Amino acid sequence: MTSLRGDRTTPSALVDAAPVMIWSASAGRVCTYFNRPWLDYRGRMLQEEIGSGWTQGVHPDDLRRCLEAYDANFQQRRSFQVDYRLRRHDAAYRWVLEYGAPRFTEHGRFMGYVGACVDIQDRKIAEQALEASVTELRRHKEELMEFAYGASHDLQEPLRTVASYAHLLARRCDHQNDREMVEFLGFILSGIKRMQALIKELLNYSSLLEGSSTQITDLDCNAIFEEAMFACQAAAQETEAVITHDSLPMVRADRAQLVQVLQNLLSNAIKYRKPLERPRIHVSAANEGEEWVFQVADNGIGFETQYAERIFGLFKRLHGGEYGGSGLGLGICKKIIERYGGRIWANSQPGCGSQFFFSLPKA
Repeated sequence: MTSLRGDRTTPSALVDAAPVMIWSASAGRVCTYFNRPWLDYRGRMLQEEIGSGWTQGVHPDDLRRCLEAYDANFQQRRSFQVDYRLRRHDAAYRWVLEYGAPRFTEHGRFMGYVGACVDIQDRKIAEQALEASVTELRRHKEELMEFAYGASHDLQEPLRTVASYAHLLARRCDHQNDREMVEFLGFILSGIKRMQALIKELLNYSSLLEGSSTQITDLDCNAIFEEAMFACQAAAQETEAVITHDSLPMVRADRAQLVQVLQNLLSNAIKYRKPLERPRIHVSAANEGEEWVFQVADNGIGFETQYAERIFGLFKRLHGGEYGGSGLGLGICKKIIERYGGRIWANSQPGCGSQFFFSLPKA
């Protein structure tokens, strides 16, 4: 009869065949076993590693942190993981990630720990490279924001000077009845005014990118609507706009920023009205599970659906020079809403008005 003894696989042989480094420790925190992959990785014998021998391979800068993690978790008898640099058989230190789990008898008596260890050197290198790239990108972003703010701020003074002298020339030409020159200077002053508005919007946008400080509070959106309406009062009266709203909810946000969003949307609804037709604008909010979805609907000129995403880009304007504006308003709205974890989007058809939506998490 053929013996089966040679076909039997012992637990020790299974552990030695495992693709990871495995160890075990007694209840007294003494390491009693390391499998073959561990010994091969370290290039040492079992008797050299058991006890505290394995600590000789831990990088000096990581040893204290590693032992503190062991001690803290052994006392609590809980699972843990720790990464550290371990000296390999070729004397090179490589990052490893170690997992440890407590062992108990069927009656609940603590028996010690069993653990597994894997080489994560390549992952660590990739993580360090990524971290360095993120740090570098953050530095470049800060430099770009400083440049944008500085350039925008410094441009305002020469514009004020040009505007001042243009006004003086306009008055002199007016006294001399030089209507053509007055008209030309009017174009210059109009361009200056638009440039000043653009610089102001750029400063607002750069402050959002910098993550400027905000005061997050509970806000009654009915009051926010009234503030936005006050800011749009002149344009609303000039066009005889009818602006209404439903009862609006409470949200958590920065007051000034939320007023800015609603003011921009109301201003656009008034601006892009149909010729010779009274603007009608309605603001509402719907309860959508974990968020409030606000809607600003108008009866204006509308736009093609294909441009519904494009309009939220910087300097994206669909109607060229027909209407004033910097092309930054909706981009700023998008940045503000996204800071609160919300979304902003639009639906429209030419000649059928527009509906602008934005969501905010519930307070």
